[in-house]
Amino acid sequence: MVRLMRCLLLMIWMLILTAPTQAQGYVAISSLSYSSDGKYVAGVGGLAVNGEYIAGEGGRVVIWDGETAQLVADITLELGSPQGLLIDAAWSPGGDRLAVLRDDFMVRVLDFSNDAQPLGALLTEFEVTTFMGVRSIAWSPDGSLIAIGGDGTSPKLEFRDGAAYEYVGVSTYPAIAYRMTWHPDPQRNLIAGTNPYFNGATLYNIGGNAIHVCSTCAPDVGALPLAWNHDGSLLAIGHTDGSIFIVDAETDTVVTSMQTAIGVRDLLWTHDDQHLVSVSRSGLQVWDSLTGRLLNSPPFPDAGRIAIHPFRDDLFIYTGEGAIVNVATLLEPASTPTATFTPLSRADGWLTAWNQVWHW
Repeated sequence: MVRLMRCLLLMIWMLILTAPTQAQGYVAISSLSYSSDGKYVAGVGGLAVNGEYIAGEGGRVVIWDGETAQLVADITLELGSPQGLLIDAAWSPGGDRLAVLRDDFMVRVLDFSNDAQPLGALLTEFEVTTFMGVRSIAWSPDGSLIAIGGDGTSPKLEFRDGAAYEYVGVSTYPAIAYRMTWHPDPQRNLIAGTNPYFNGATLYNIGGNAIHVCSTCAPDVGALPLAWNHDGSLLAIGHTDGSIFIVDAETDTVVTSMQTAIGVRDLLWTHDDQHLVSVSRSGLQVWDSLTGRLLNSPPFPDAGRIAIHPFRDDLFIYTGEGAIVNVATLLEPASTPTATFTPLSRADGWLTAWNQVWHW
């Protein structure tokens, strides 16, 4: 109970810091990701006003074209209660399915194959049974497993078959995972997870043990965003106090660190691993991943969530509208980046991003 109250207070504090000033409705995106083939970008969340979700509006799954940022679909999903939320989403490795996690323990798998009728049609749904509260979902790189993370009195990772969606089992160790990401090497069967109660990250070996890394990083604060580099040798971890650490996962050695504003909510590597892109209260920033030097703060102060193309350094930025910008243009301080924008329109008001830090 004490831990839950602490997290509720932290969430309220972050909402005060990040809520837009507009009184109109806007889409609050809690999760943003490219499909593994680069065809689509998916954002899940719901309609909100002044930092609070509107009860009874249903969850929103917004799909953009991954090449042009043009709006492809805006899907409303029924929620389990008027106060329900869409928490997270994960693409299958083939990019043809999207697993959407609801806060009432239900997962809906949507069809984005070439044969989908209509696009985003419901394939199946299943109920998570392990947690008091679900927080994150991730598809394994080989597609064989879906992992669901959360919180509770004795939380563990829950695993589902990636094709049949049947229950496989749970981790043999306790696991609190508000954010998680699989190691890029399918042979490793390794998941990195973070939560707002502890600094650093925990590495969960499927069928093995759990190891905490970066345990001396940013003491007394929590961590949320994290990202493996492309060979899985380095792990970037962002903390609520604005500190970012890049850690050698094998040796638990800090390679470099950075300091930005409070509330780091997204971290992404460029494909050559030379740069790290962050989103915090300072907006969008690009860092040298070797030295930790800030290279540029491009003019996207309202950036809410970001995602990177799976094959090139095209960055999708959600600011209430979708924008695609190549990271190379963000490294040019004297120029204004060229972006393709696609607004989300709604008759009752302008839609903008809720710069949300917490997965709830």
